[in-house]
Amino acid sequence: MVIRDGQGRLVAASSTGGRGHEYPGRVGDTPTVAGNYASKYAAVAVTGHGEQIINDAVAARMETRVRDGMSLEKASRKSFKEGIKNKRRYGWIAVGRRSHWAVAHTTHYMPYVVWGEMGLVDMFELDQEESK
Repeated sequence: MVIRDGQGRLVAASSTGGRGHEYPGRVGDTPTVAGNYASKYAAVAVTGHGEQIINDAVAARMETRVRDGMSLEKASRKSFKEGIKNKRRYGWIAVGRRSHWAVAHTTHYMPYVVWGEMGLVDMFELDQEESK
């Protein structure tokens, strides 16, 4: 989940179901800046294969790109291209300080909902062709 509140503050948060059989003492991506990161520039929440998310520092990398002047859309596209090139399996939802938002995933599916001041803006819908 990513949120931009009425005062423009940004928040990113997610939880994990885990995959099971992880090594004792392993810290997943969810509690790290690789999996969730928010600043005054962008908020990014990532889901997918934790080790890949950590290795690519997805959330922090996207926020850094936005902070350095790249638009949220361009940062998302660049991260998506890198993920595809490296055969990663993850996805994210992000929001910027001006309410711009981005969703991308290198997996087949990643359900999402975008809700704005006026209600539903966009959502993932699995159509009959995609479900085959």
